[in-house]
Amino acid sequence: MKITHSYSDITNWFFSTLQLLLQKQATVMVGLGGGSSFNSWYLELLDSDGWKNIETSRIRWCMTDERVNCDISERNDEHIWDVFLWPLFEKYGISEANFIRPTMDSDGAEYSERVGNIDIAFFGIGPDGHTASLFPHHPALSSGKEWFIQIDNAPKLPPERISLSPKSIQILWHVCLFAVWESKKEALAKFLDETVSTDDCPVKLLRPEIVFELTRRSHI
Repeated sequence: MKITHSYSDITNWFFSTLQLLLQKQATVMVGLGGGSSFNSWYLELLDSDGWKNIETSRIRWCMTDERVNCDISERNDEHIWDVFLWPLFEKYGISEANFIRPTMDSDGAEYSERVGNIDIAFFGIGPDGHTASLFPHHPALSSGKEWFIQIDNAPKLPPERISLSPKSIQILWHVCLFAVWESKKEALAKFLDETVSTDDCPVKLLRPEIVFELTRRSHI
């Protein structure tokens, strides 16, 4: 696991991983996490020359979790579409169908069927140590199901969500974790502490290849 404070390191990791996977398979599915932690990196990624070496039509995009049965303004996919995917798709002539969105009433099984396997995944971390929609001491942590599960009682609004299951998160190969803002500093320390349990800090389910840390007031 590499810890970096450089967006360029994340960009280079992303494109090199994409290229390796596209040499072996027809398409690559990229799972994106919600929240504003990724915004600055998205802006850098949009302007990267790395896209020139990638067949963008062979990339599929999905969510690693989503809020359902809620106001559309609360959904992660709307934010990601506005700040990143729509500009990317417009720039490179990518079909909107390449973004596999959950519907407002998607359940875990329905979304799992449409997404299939995830090859590269990005996750954020909450101040409480949650990731995706898996919260500390929540019953969903004991789920033995694969891929997406339905959550009806998340402790953070809105309560209804779908999320990658603990079992599926643990078997993802190419994972990047973003820990951004001062409020995430304690949670990142727990993630790195081998004595802390996944029940107390669910982000420990992840096995990231690379971690982006910006938990202090600084500039890149």
